[in-house]
Amino acid sequence: MKSNKQKCLKDDNNTLKRGSNILSSIFTIILLGLISACSDSSDDTDGTGYFKLYNASKNSPTVYLEIDDEAITQASFSESSTLYPMERQSYQLDLLWKEDTNSYNEFYQQELNITDDDISLIIVSGDFDNPEIIIFDYYDEQQDLEDDDDQERFSLNLVNLTSTHPSLDFYVSADNESFNEAVLVESAIGKVITDSHLFELESYVFYITESGSEEVIYQSASLDYFYTTQYVIAIRENTGPGDSPVTIDQIGRTGSAVEISDKDA
Repeated sequence: MKSNKQKCLKDDNNTLKRGSNILSSIFTIILLGLISACSDSSDDTDGTGYFKLYNASKNSPTVYLEIDDEAITQASFSESSTLYPMERQSYQLDLLWKEDTNSYNEFYQQELNITDDDISLIIVSGDFDNPEIIIFDYYDEQQDLEDDDDQERFSLNLVNLTSTHPSLDFYVSADNESFNEAVLVESAIGKVITDSHLFELESYVFYITESGSEEVIYQSASLDYFYTTQYVIAIRENTGPGDSPVTIDQIGRTGSAVEISDKDA
């Protein structure tokens, strides 16, 4: 009987050890699961950013844009695409032009990094025989504008894409004022996007001078702003009528860019 009792005790101890091992395994699995969940949270790629295409190359054909070998959009000179939302990650960006009905020539390939709450503005500029591709990343402040209960405003970022005017001063006045009352917004330096500037929803006139000069080389007609939204003002060489050496394209979030010519053009 003594040996049987000892055998029972040994069996009980083995059972307890097996139970302890099982509990330890379960705890390890739970712990690994928690670590994995924390890791997944830190590597979350569910964020959303945006991109859009703008063509400022005056002698370019229509430019086609592909993301990861999928055709997405296109833009002819002085046009822009709408804003496209994309998950936060890296993509292959390809720019092409159409040689004939079934033939496309790729002239640019680059990794495009989409980041949370940013807009990637992809610009084709310069002579299309040797085009310059510029990608500006700037903050998408649309939600901030819409959430502002105190004021209804729109925002402007400035881009100077001219090759002959490395720095231009951009002024704004109320539509019933002259350049004498205009306020200097910022000096737009070549190939750099400025910080955004906020304006109340009103009617305005835009002016451009050479930096440091008060001689107006561009003046818009009266412009009405009714919507709380975000714009990029692209300054480029004037290829149309009129004596002004520059003109501007207003790039909104949706639809194509709109050229705002000098008021005397």
